[in-house]
Amino acid sequence: MPKLSFYSEALEIKVLGMLLMKSAVRDLEKRLHAAKLDVNPLGFGVLCNIKKDSSGVNELSKKMMLAPATLVPVINALEKKGIIARKKDPRDQRRSPLYITHRGEKLLAKVPAIRAQDALLRRIEALGSKDMAALHRILRKLAAEVIGKEKIEEIMLRAKIMHMPSK
Repeated sequence: MPKLSFYSEALEIKVLGMLLMKSAVRDLEKRLHAAKLDVNPLGFGVLCNIKKDSSGVNELSKKMMLAPATLVPVINALEKKGIIARKKDPRDQRRSPLYITHRGEKLLAKVPAIRAQDALLRRIEALGSKDMAALHRILRKLAAEVIGKEKIEEIMLRAKIMHMPSK
């Protein structure tokens, strides 16, 4: 059992992380709305994840660390809008990877991963480079301890790939 002296700090870190995530989601919602896109943040996450690498629902759920049951309605809605498509895998007929359509690629091109007006970016810039570097180092260390260093490296690499411009 954790030491009681760390309990309140751990709880506060958990709440602060949730509040920062809410702020990031709110900023993304603003970008999606400004681009007049009929896609929610979870749908946008699905698009980003299949942009460079097609995945089936189970693979995608592992990448996004969400249950398939959470993703299926989002995937179905994106498919109905013509933003993604399912295709049969010629090597394995049981598998139906998800692919981003031309319409989906055009949609993604309208929404940057982060923009200068985002609250999180503005606040990180205000920290200054020394505090930002320390915060980054500590968050990476904590995330590696909680989720696993290899998983964090995989997620960070995928995030960088997802937000690279398409050819």
